[in-house]
Amino acid sequence: MTHRVWTLAIAFALLAPQRGGGIAPFSLVFAEPADGRVFTDTPTRIRLVFSERIDPSAATIVLIASDGSALKLAPAIDPHLLGAVIAAVPPLKPGQYRAQWQIASAGGIPLSGTYSFTFGPNAVVPAPDDSSHVVESGDLLSRAVSTQNVMRGFALALAVVFVVLVLVRRRSTKAS
Repeated sequence: MTHRVWTLAIAFALLAPQRGGGIAPFSLVFAEPADGRVFTDTPTRIRLVFSERIDPSAATIVLIASDGSALKLAPAIDPHLLGAVIAAVPPLKPGQYRAQWQIASAGGIPLSGTYSFTFGPNAVVPAPDDSSHVVESGDLLSRAVSTQNVMRGFALALAVVFVVLVLVRRRSTKAS
């Protein structure tokens, strides 16, 4: 009976991270360009990094200009990070834009959001001492990658423990 309890506990632990039961709830970890950023040149891409793997078929990104016109982008999975999407941005007119996005985790958890950025030759870039519009993206991105690596390592360690327990159980039943 104890063996069955251990088997079920280990199976649950291995499957829980894949269903979205990881360390943190499914959320946006990093956006490029960041919310509130001001640029003198048009951004060339939108990159969204999430806290877990995503379903790329459920991803949509729409840029809405200050005049109300909308441009639907074509997001694709980031080849370097399974929890991220990238969408190329065509040349835009200078002005303020709102990025609206929708996505779902690989486990089917829906998530949506919006953020704004501004660009143009006359755009006012924040003063060097004003860091209110600057996001320390390296820290957030490295945390997202680290979390994914920790979850993979944890799942692998549990799988090894499970295999060892099964092998020990088989040897003990053969010896009896």
